[in-house]
Amino acid sequence: MSGRAERMEGLRIRDAQGNDGRAIAALTLSAYQEYAPLMPALWAAYRENIVTTLAAPEPATQLVAEQGSRLVGTVLLYPAATGSDERAPFPRPYPEVRLLAVAPAARGKGIGEALMRECIRRARRSGATTLALHTTDLMRAAMRLYTRMGFQREPELDFHPRPEVTVKGYVLDLKREASSRGTPMSPKQRAAARRNVEKAARAARSKRTIARLPKKTRTALGKEGARAARRKRRSR
Repeated sequence: MSGRAERMEGLRIRDAQGNDGRAIAALTLSAYQEYAPLMPALWAAYRENIVTTLAAPEPATQLVAEQGSRLVGTVLLYPAATGSDERAPFPRPYPEVRLLAVAPAARGKGIGEALMRECIRRARRSGATTLALHTTDLMRAAMRLYTRMGFQREPELDFHPRPEVTVKGYVLDLKREASSRGTPMSPKQRAAARRNVEKAARAARSKRTIARLPKKTRTALGKEGARAARRKRRSR
């Protein structure tokens, strides 16, 4: 048995349960705590965002990695959503991974990759052709993992919570990732995957444009979007 296989022995990836909440929050905060001294001006707000997101993760699926009786990793997998979905942290015409975390004492054992593989499997099973995520240059180990797994930079999805901070967009072409183990993508499939990326880029630009509008205007647009969504649901 290889060293990696030995380290992965007994690892189980599953959906989070109701009584996992406290352990998930503690694990995620301990994993991200290393960035606190690297972003002192932003850490308090970022930590609050983590806590708020984990307290109400819907519509995301919260996955955990369990080894024995311990949680050693966690990740959120958001479904595709439109910009009108107020619960969405970012406009997503395809699924998106957020808050991948591995317990500091359990790193280097393939747990993060196992969680990402499960996200890829579920995204593909949902019919998606693209999976997205956002990260920063501070998260070097995570960026190496994503690159190794085939994620590619998509600058059109970048956003700037502050002028000096760039949160970078990455996408994985799920059909191309699958084709590495079988039949190559056809030109039609490649074109469809590219259209998905372009659609997300347009949604991201629209979101940033709306964010610059006065608060009253944004509120009115949000209410109108919600009414339109309700009308669409009733017409089905």
